[in-house]
Amino acid sequence: MANLPAWLVDSRENVLKTQEWHNLTTNIYDAVDQHLAQSHVQYFTDLSDAEKSLVLERAARSLKGTVNGAR
Repeated sequence: MANLPAWLVDSRENVLKTQEWHNLTTNIYDAVDQHLAQSHVQYFTDLSDAEKSLVLERAARSLKGTVNGAR
């Protein structure tokens, strides 16, 4: 992370240590994994770039209601 201001690097490191970040990344991973299983795809890397975008979009949509409802 060359040439980034120290405050930005510190902020990023602090965010990465939070429980909220851990929960978010776990939820995203699980949602993507579920969509891959439903599509009978074993590995995310097997998908084309367009298919990867579609899976991520669907995963985000499925999480949107969960995150908003969990407030």
